[in-house]
Amino acid sequence: MNQRTAPFLLLPLALVGVVFSGYLSARLYTTNSCAFEEPCPTLNGIPACYFGLAFFLALVVVQLVALRGRVASGHALVASALLSGTGVTFALFASATDLQAWWLSDKGYSLGLPTCFYGAIWFGVVLAATVIMLGRPERRLRPAS
Repeated sequence: MNQRTAPFLLLPLALVGVVFSGYLSARLYTTNSCAFEEPCPTLNGIPACYFGLAFFLALVVVQLVALRGRVASGHALVASALLSGTGVTFALFASATDLQAWWLSDKGYSLGLPTCFYGAIWFGVVLAATVIMLGRPERRLRPAS
């Protein structure tokens, strides 16, 4: 796998993030309560899952643009690294108070950990794959002799 084929790996990873954060966002929007009976972290009154959905959708758009050849593959990887790095940071920030409350109490989470923390893990997977792809040079086809 090299920089040119990276969108074929990163697009499915981003789509999994869209499905996960999309479910959380849709559940919150339709029922006005967070999934899995968890607290719902917000930033300036906006739920964290909405931010996660926006970041993952942006990652999907970047990969689709890269697949169409509208942007250099290296530039798409840099954009993916920035988006996923921001996603990791934001999701960890959003889950920090949940993790602290979880550690200090006997309350458990349905999935073991806060859903924001799972979002941070998935953004980390996307970031790791992106950084690996950034470290690989593009292979250019040599003209036939």
